[in-house]
Amino acid sequence: EPLRKILVNADRMKRSWDAFQVAANAGDEDTAGRMLKRIDSALDIVSSAAERNSALVHDMLMLSRAMSHDIIPVVVSLEVILQRCIDAVGEKVLALNASITLNPSPMPEVFACADDVFRIFLNVLSNALKFTIDGRKPAISITARSLTTQTVEVVVCDNGAGFPSSRNEEIFLPLKRAHTRSDYEGTGLGLSICRKLAQRNNGSIKGEGYPNQGATFIVRLPAAGNSASGTDHQ
Repeated sequence: EPLRKILVNADRMKRSWDAFQVAANAGDEDTAGRMLKRIDSALDIVSSAAERNSALVHDMLMLSRAMSHDIIPVVVSLEVILQRCIDAVGEKVLALNASITLNPSPMPEVFACADDVFRIFLNVLSNALKFTIDGRKPAISITARSLTTQTVEVVVCDNGAGFPSSRNEEIFLPLKRAHTRSDYEGTGLGLSICRKLAQRNNGSIKGEGYPNQGATFIVRLPAAGNSASGTDHQ
């Protein structure tokens, strides 16, 4: 769709420019002015579509890498990673006057790729700060527990727009969205990337939506006890 918009509006600009030149040569200032406005409008659309296309290509590349690249897991501090994620979205948190709480402290450690864990939770947190409801202060809670000696479970809850429970699985499919692009920006690939990242770390992610009440995302990752040596930390 972004490419189609670029092509359509590039043609629109060319036709408007041709009409502008004819009007300008004929001294028709009204028509010339209208053509310039059309060109300006088309330029805005092309610029926006180009940005979306760039984001789409970037996320497609990230999805491809998540599906194909091998990883070297290490013992990872969830608390450190989650604090990095919170710091990364700090400006958005301040702008929305949002709150993010972590429980418990200290959190369990996991055995995974630190970069992958960071990207999973950064995406989930970014979504929680994106899919908000006007007039409602965003509140996000993150809890972690050792589900078994082999598995750590992290639950991220928000009080935002949510989504129908019938789409709990669909939102993890590439280019599937819980909301329309006109309501919320995005490529529709973020959660697909998260699932692939979780899976290649022998983990999982699932979502539970509640329309106009919020969403809950449950991430499970191997516990640090799965490390053979336990000597490498991040």
